[in-house]
Amino acid sequence: MFLTKKKTIIRKIQEAILALEIERLYSKDEILEMYLNQIYYGEGAYGVEADAETYFGKHASELTLPEAALIVGIPKHPLKYNPKRHPDYAFIRRNVVLDVMANAGYISKEDAERLKQEPLGIVIKEKGYNNAPYYMEEIRKFLISRYGEDILYKGGLNVYSSCNLTIQKKAEEIFEDHLRRMEIERHFEYNIVNGFIDGKPEYLQGALIVEDAKDGSVLAMIGGRNFKQSSFNRATQAKRQVGSSFKPFVYLAAIDNGYNPSDIILDAPIVVKLKGVKDEDKSIYKPSNFDNKFMGPITLRSALAHSRNLATIRLLQRIGPYTVIDYAKRCGINEKLHPYLSLAIGSASITLEEMVSAYQTLADQGEHITPHMIDSIVDAKGNIVYVPNIEKKQEISKQSDFIIVNMMESVINEGTGRYARMLGLKKPVAGKTGTTDNFTDAWFVGFNPDIVCGVWVGFDSLRTMGKNATGAVMALPIWAKLMKSLIQGDSLTPPIFKDGEDFNKPSGIVERRICEQSGLLATPYCPKIRNEYFIEGNEPKKKCNIHGPDGVNSDNIWKEPYDVNKNKENNDEIFH
Repeated sequence: MFLTKKKTIIRKIQEAILALEIERLYSKDEILEMYLNQIYYGEGAYGVEADAETYFGKHASELTLPEAALIVGIPKHPLKYNPKRHPDYAFIRRNVVLDVMANAGYISKEDAERLKQEPLGIVIKEKGYNNAPYYMEEIRKFLISRYGEDILYKGGLNVYSSCNLTIQKKAEEIFEDHLRRMEIERHFEYNIVNGFIDGKPEYLQGALIVEDAKDGSVLAMIGGRNFKQSSFNRATQAKRQVGSSFKPFVYLAAIDNGYNPSDIILDAPIVVKLKGVKDEDKSIYKPSNFDNKFMGPITLRSALAHSRNLATIRLLQRIGPYTVIDYAKRCGINEKLHPYLSLAIGSASITLEEMVSAYQTLADQGEHITPHMIDSIVDAKGNIVYVPNIEKKQEISKQSDFIIVNMMESVINEGTGRYARMLGLKKPVAGKTGTTDNFTDAWFVGFNPDIVCGVWVGFDSLRTMGKNATGAVMALPIWAKLMKSLIQGDSLTPPIFKDGEDFNKPSGIVERRICEQSGLLATPYCPKIRNEYFIEGNEPKKKCNIHGPDGVNSDNIWKEPYDVNKNKENNDEIFH
């Protein structure tokens, strides 16, 4: 335990010298104690104390005589005599030790025979099931891929994860409580109690990730409702359509390319002839809004806040799908995205892990950080053998990022995410709902300056959750309650994150009062006025030309200038 494992003559001489030196400095009992406290006992346990905890769930000082005899017998062959893996061999080995003790006079032969009849008494602890099972499984897979099973289970590695158990347990509590409520309220045929059918969970599933927005550490992860029944991690492995939770990347691309939150876009019907599709029934793309209604000319801010599909598709037509794809990838989405119109409303299938990573870029002023689950790994000798390579890169300008985050605040303050305010979340937060066709997927991803949290809810089998099972109904309450607990607290529990009261406004941002109908500078005659943020130099210079002392000038009411048929090249890129 003090020398390398190389078998050389020099090593043998060193061993002899070291043995003499140890015997001179320590008694035989002390030498034995050092030996027993450092050798390997299987199951990743080094030393008697760790071994007692691993096999019996108690301190070494609390072991009974037969338990101590079992531990003493393991070091000769830790794999063969591992009582969890080979209890029969371990039983025989323990009894050999008891016989040796009796022959040496430490116990009577009668006591030895009596103790040999006792069961091993091993405490079976299912690893990872008690605390953050999906999180721990991700770490285990990473360690095996990097070091192999032998080092993982026998190498004495100490792994320090980024998991915050306080956050993890709170998340699990809120998560499960809400899904059980949904099962009851929506009268699902299968639930967490009766829904494990033919080895598969048929009940409602979900996933959740909490990530530190500043350093990328994953603070909590839920990959499903019951790890024992399904170890499939829906947070990292399930690629599900993201719905409207993708829309912020469309609006971000627009803002960073000269658009303003006050710019007007048309929320009205769209009918597109798809190029290259021979089947007449499938050659027409006719998207709709969730409520099947049209708001007409609206600001970009309102279009995002109220999740207007048709307005967002028109915006994608203007800036081009490849521009949107570029911004999504810069933010952290690595999944292959296709340049179709439906990309604007979240037709892409992406993991929750990637969505949270992309939103982290928005939360941290446009700086993307590679997420990580392990803070460090230390070997049995105390050497740090691994620290994550945390890459930081400014992917989006701080000014454009501030604008899009401020628009996403409107989602919660006045749009599809306003239920979060009704649940008592008062702190500044930003986020976006997501709902897919036929209500098969429900999303909410959001953040404050400190933490990002993403929630997905749905069935594994891609079946509907029922009428109006939107992201605001199925996913947002989990997010809002957890965020409230973490950044706001209550009368009994203080918040974990006490900083980050508001999103930082960078230099280069100006504020103007605008007319919400024209998108131009407001006049005393404008009926709907709001303060709006702009990147300095891109703010509107003209005053509203719709409202005046004589009433509304209908000739100046905004009209949609974009004609799909005028941009044939763009059509080819989007539709073929």
